[in-house]
Amino acid sequence: MTPPTAPLTLFHMDFNFTCLPAPYIRRWLEKLAGMGYTGILWELEDKVRWETCPECVWPEALSKAEFREILNFTASLGLESIPLLQTIGHGEYVLLQEKYRSFRELPDEHTCYCTSRPEVRSFLKKWIEEYLDLFGNIRYFHLGGDEAYAFATCPECVLRAGAQGRNQLYAEHIRDLAGPILARGVRPGIWSDMVLHHPEEMNQIPKDFVIWDWNYWSYDQPNAQTRVWGYGCITKDQLTPHIRDLYPQITDADDNLVPFYTSDFLKAAGFDVILCSTSRSSGDSVFCPDFEVHYQNVAGVARHTVRSGLLGQCVTSWAIRLNPFETQDLILRLAPQALRHPDKTPHELLTEIGTELFGTNPAPFLKAILALSKGFPGAGTGITAIQWSRGKDSRPAPPNHISQLITTLKRERPTELDALREKQRQATESFPPALVELVAFLNSATRGFEHLEPWLTAGHFQIQHARLASLILNGQANPSLIPWARCLKRRYTEWLACSETPQSAAKNASLLYDCLIEFCASCE
Repeated sequence: MTPPTAPLTLFHMDFNFTCLPAPYIRRWLEKLAGMGYTGILWELEDKVRWETCPECVWPEALSKAEFREILNFTASLGLESIPLLQTIGHGEYVLLQEKYRSFRELPDEHTCYCTSRPEVRSFLKKWIEEYLDLFGNIRYFHLGGDEAYAFATCPECVLRAGAQGRNQLYAEHIRDLAGPILARGVRPGIWSDMVLHHPEEMNQIPKDFVIWDWNYWSYDQPNAQTRVWGYGCITKDQLTPHIRDLYPQITDADDNLVPFYTSDFLKAAGFDVILCSTSRSSGDSVFCPDFEVHYQNVAGVARHTVRSGLLGQCVTSWAIRLNPFETQDLILRLAPQALRHPDKTPHELLTEIGTELFGTNPAPFLKAILALSKGFPGAGTGITAIQWSRGKDSRPAPPNHISQLITTLKRERPTELDALREKQRQATESFPPALVELVAFLNSATRGFEHLEPWLTAGHFQIQHARLASLILNGQANPSLIPWARCLKRRYTEWLACSETPQSAAKNASLLYDCLIEFCASCE
């Protein structure tokens, strides 16, 4: 294990679900470098014109020459580039192509590669070589491997995993894929969650792999609960002797739950660890991130990175959530600031950052966006067509998706439907006064108005979309709502087009609004 001298501070540039224009990418690279980031984790997926898998390429994808110019620009800013290619799970954009159907772990499941098929490994190793040629001189290569829920479920994989252990099957796959990477003197890496389901088998994972340990829910104070992979979120009184034996680092000297204990466990096992927070993840609205969740998480990860002497930190930003970088700006500034000042609380850091940005006490702004940024039913996954299948693909929802979902909830899960309605009611009541406070802050700020504008826009969408979703959930939808919904879709498309290519913006706005419009049309 190599002890870090200056921890890496990385930002995750994710192209799943979205295609970003080159000028927009460059603008944000400059901003990130100015904030103090030291590198970029590039999850490109289908947004480069790959020769290995041309069938999967998005129509507006960058040519390799165009992306190479971006890599050169990245280097000129002093930012290190790290490629990420998913090699077990999250292969939707490949496995939905008919040509690669045989690569699936299960015939009717399009997220996971079968790790027992030689042709899968040959395909992925060829693609890895193409990545290495494109990225040139790099130190790290991320092989993905998270949330592979169908892993080891085909008949052959079940037998192999039963005979040798799941982590051994996992390790055999990634060791083979890492061959071309290691041959060029580059260190491979994987996400932590799959192997942490079986921590007693961690010795199967080579120590030259960097473990990217993601935790998007904790902050660095004693937490009431923590996640144990394979067991879910548990409280202290649910800790069994077995879990304590698996993870000696899970509690501190006072028997409090340690928020980021898995990174300490992995480091003690001999791995270099990059601890990952997030500025955009599950539970967010498509218009803005849940500010309260993310600012505490990002600051907490940075502080723990310093205190535990980890290799680095990475702020992930999952594009499938759609809210733009502009509404994540304040959160993103926290990671390098907290790394430089781990003795300061997240609130102290936010106050300093906000005062510098706006030229005045940012407390009213922070209060407003804390209230205004909550996710609500119909502004993310599940009810709309965004991730309706729970996979990370961009397929439209099937016909009558919302009506069938509501019918199912009424018949089989009425308590869940009541909870959704209550959450919707709270959103429609809390958002308008928060937006009023945000507008009032506009008149007290002396600068930084470009940081206010995205939140003002997001706030208007939050209010109107929450009201539309409320009418739908409460059985008050009818065709008269369609012109309003179409207007919201048009405005949302225009807003997305500020940060996405035209086809990407149109596709994502359609995923959000088309099924809502269809539902209103059906309510005669």
